[in-house]
Amino acid sequence: MMRPPSIAPDRLFTRAFAAVFAAALVFFVSGGIVIPIAPRFATGPLGADALGFGIAMGIFSLASLAVRPLVGWSADRFGRRPLLVGGSLLTVVALFLHLPATGLPLFIAARALLGVGEACFLVAGLAAGGDLAPPRRTGEALSLLSLSIYIGVAVGPVIGETLLGAGGYPAVWVGAAVLAAVAAGLALLAPETRPP
Repeated sequence: MMRPPSIAPDRLFTRAFAAVFAAALVFFVSGGIVIPIAPRFATGPLGADALGFGIAMGIFSLASLAVRPLVGWSADRFGRRPLLVGGSLLTVVALFLHLPATGLPLFIAARALLGVGEACFLVAGLAAGGDLAPPRRTGEALSLLSLSIYIGVAVGPVIGETLLGAGGYPAVWVGAAVLAAVAAGLALLAPETRPP
C-alpha cells in the first residue's frame, strides 16, 4: 500500500530568504554606522552653519523619498536582485565620496546618493521578502526583514563610534563602505524573486 506523501509546513526561513535577510542586516548596520557621525562631520570638519547642516542632513531623506516611486516601478519591471546589488554599490560609492569631502557641496551630493542607494535597497528588499514568503506568512516575512533596520540602528552607531575613536572620520566611511560591499555580495546569493 502506498502512503500519501507527508505535507511539510510552509517554511519561511529558506536559504533564499536567509540571503535577503543577511544582506539587509549588513546593509542597515552599514547605514547605522553613519547615523551619529554624519552630523558631527558636518558641524565639525566642514563647519556647516544651521542652514547647511539642515540641507546636508535632510537631503538623504528627500532623495530617498523622491526616487522611491521610480525604484518600485524598476523592481517590478527589472527585478529585485539588481536593485539590491545596485543599491548596495551606490552606497559604497557614496561613502567613498565622503573621503575627499572638504566642503558642503560634495558632502551634500554624497548624502543624496546615500539616500538613493537606501531607497533602492529597501524597496527591493521588502519586495523580495514578500515574494519569498509562503502563503499567509507575508506579514511575518516583512516583520522579520524590518528587524534588520532596527538592529542596524541599534548596533551601527556603536560600531561608528568605535571606528571614529580608532581611526577618525575616514575609518567610519571606509568601515561602512566595506559592510555595504558585503551586503552587495550577500544579495548576489539571493535568487531573483520577481513574479513572471
